[in-house]
Amino acid sequence: MLDDDLGIHNLWQKKFAPVRIGEHNIKVLYFNEPAGLRAWIKGEPDKAKVALYLFDYELSGSSETGLSLAEELGLCSRTILVSGRSEENRIVEACSRLKVRSIPKNMLEFIPVTVGAPAQAVLIDDDTIVHMNWEAAADEAGIELTAFKDPAVFMANLQAFSRKTPIYIDSELGGDTKGEEVAAALKERGFTNITLATGYAPERFAHLPWLKVRGKESPWRA
Repeated sequence: MLDDDLGIHNLWQKKFAPVRIGEHNIKVLYFNEPAGLRAWIKGEPDKAKVALYLFDYELSGSSETGLSLAEELGLCSRTILVSGRSEENRIVEACSRLKVRSIPKNMLEFIPVTVGAPAQAVLIDDDTIVHMNWEAAADEAGIELTAFKDPAVFMANLQAFSRKTPIYIDSELGGDTKGEEVAAALKERGFTNITLATGYAPERFAHLPWLKVRGKESPWRA
């Protein structure tokens, strides 16, 4: 985490202590200026690729900000901005543009810290290249992605997944199989987080108001 306020460092340490993150093979590094962070990223590139970053916005004595660093270093998808200015319109807009999550610093003491299994997601798409791109992005973001080419195989293994698991489905699945029909079948079985990942415009699926629609790019790609 990067913050020029040592008091915030202490607050994070107190929040991490009860969950015994060391027992889960998790290590927290604290930096109070960008140079130390840069040196660590350069020296530990493999660890840097999978780390979660907690950045303050303003950094005393530096012209850089937590957001400018996240953008420059390609860390946006794995950065959470923890700042007293995170609710300002221009900061909100910048976070939205960069796809950086944010937490108001005055809410920090109320944010729960837990350690558990990685988040899961499912992709149903008959394109091998799409599988490769999504799997790479999921791995980088720490997401456990299970990808299927044949929706029937997924339907045969529904018991392995929570009904809240995010499911992304292409509209065109080969032959006469339509992703929106698979989505409807999953909705009937109680799945609640279904998204059609397609090159078609959302208006094409306006008759399915419960179905979320997005492009083919992975949701975890910055």
